[in-house]
Amino acid sequence: LPGSYELTVRFQGESRTVTVEVRPDPRIEIPMADRIAKDELRAMREQVLAELHRCTKPLARVAKELELVRQRLALDPKPKQGDDPLAAVRDALRTVDEAHKALLDQLWGPKQKKQGIVRGEDGLIAATMNAMRVSGTDDAPNAAERTGVARAQQKAAEVQQQVAAFFAGPLTTFRAALATADFDLLPKLDDAPAVKR
Repeated sequence: LPGSYELTVRFQGESRTVTVEVRPDPRIEIPMADRIAKDELRAMREQVLAELHRCTKPLARVAKELELVRQRLALDPKPKQGDDPLAAVRDALRTVDEAHKALLDQLWGPKQKKQGIVRGEDGLIAATMNAMRVSGTDDAPNAAERTGVARAQQKAAEVQQQVAAFFAGPLTTFRAALATADFDLLPKLDDAPAVKR
């Protein structure tokens, strides 16, 4: 936005501050109120993006957690006969895996096999991103831009609800099953090697 700004540069313990005047483009006349309104709309868009990132980032950690349990279960294969002492953990992993995949499909759309791995454009994230289109010009935001950002805020709230429901439901149930089964991520060693002295 046009106006006066202070610019501070710090390098090797020294700092210099100067005042900078940003002037509007003299070729076009745009009222300052319109510029401010567009800037505020862009700030709202950035808040939506930050919130999407904040609420979906933990899903990567969940994927790693599930893979770690999957790898640990592979060390104790299901017995061919008799009861499986880890049956509850295997069932809980299968259930949370299905819920995790369903959540990812809701958020990013189902994976489609084309050339390479491509996500569909029908997930909540894509709908949110498509709604947030704001032009790069400084003129007043139009009705479509305002409506789009408002729709994106609603879609972002849906994303938050879906993620929160997954964490409160299937993931909590899975973690409780791990705790109940006294499941250790490190395999139990029956015969520890003797220490030579």
